[in-house]
Amino acid sequence: MAAAVTRRVNALRVEAPAADLESGRGASEEAAKRAVDAKDDVWVAADEGDTASTGGGSRPLLFRTMKVKGRILHPYRFFIFARLIAVVAFFSWRVKHRRNHDCMWLWATSMVADTWFGFSWILNQLPKLRPIKRVPDLAALADQYGSSGEANLPGIDVFVTTVDPVDEPILYTVNTILSILATDYPVDRYACYLSDDGGTLVHYEAMVEVASFAPLWAPFCRKHSVEPRSPENYFGMKTQPYVGSMAGEFMRDHMRVRREYDEFNRLPFEHHPPTI
Repeated sequence: MAAAVTRRVNALRVEAPAADLESGRGASEEAAKRAVDAKDDVWVAADEGDTASTGGGSRPLLFRTMKVKGRILHPYRFFIFARLIAVVAFFSWRVKHRRNHDCMWLWATSMVADTWFGFSWILNQLPKLRPIKRVPDLAALADQYGSSGEANLPGIDVFVTTVDPVDEPILYTVNTILSILATDYPVDRYACYLSDDGGTLVHYEAMVEVASFAPLWAPFCRKHSVEPRSPENYFGMKTQPYVGSMAGEFMRDHMRVRREYDEFNRLPFEHHPPTI
C-alpha cells in the first residue's frame, strides 16, 4: 500500500567494550580540555566565579561564558551609537517639518512605518551590544559525572525527522544517526529515533544497514576519541589527527572501519521502492 506512514525506528543503543571505554576516556577528557582552552580570535572567557549558587549551596559551573573581545566589540558599539544618533536626528527633523498639511495622512503613515522599522532595528541591535555564548566545560563535566556519577546524568531521547529522501539525502540522515549513536554519553542513558513522515522504504532499509554498521563505528569513536563523529565528515578530512592513547591499535582499527564504511557507502539505497 502506497499510503504514507510514520515510522519511528529505535536506532540501537550501541555498547562498547568496558576496556575500550576506560582506555579512551582519559584521552577524550584531555582532548576536550585542550579544545576548551584553545585560543580564539573572537571569543574570550568572561570573568565569573568557579561555582554557581543554588538553593542547596554552591556547585561547580559546568559551562564557560564567552564574550567577544573588546577590540572587536567596541568599534561595533561606536558604529551602532552613531547610527542611533542619526536615526534620532532623522525623526526629530521629520517631526519639525510638517509643512504640507494637505498630506498629513501620508506623513502620519510614513512616520508609523519609520517608527516601526526603527523600533525593530533597536530590538535587533540590543543582543549584539553584549553578545555571549555558553560553552560546555567538558573537563568539569567529566570531573563531576565521571565513572561514579554517570547514573546521575539525565536520560536523553534524540529524534531525527525526515520526509523526502530526494530533498534530504539518505547519506545525510545516516551520518546524523551514526554521529548521535557515537556520542560520548552513557549508552544506557540515551536513545535515537528516526521519524519518517514520508513512510519511505528506503529509510527503513537504511536503518537496517545502520544497525549493522553502528556496533563497529560507535566503539571505534569512543575508543580512539574520534572527532568529528560523523563518518562522512571524518573520512572526508584531509588530515585526521589522533588524540587518543592507543596509536598502535588505531591504524588497524581505522583501516577496518574505513573498509566497512566504504562498503556501507556503496549500498544502492536509491534503487528501493519510494514508499511502503
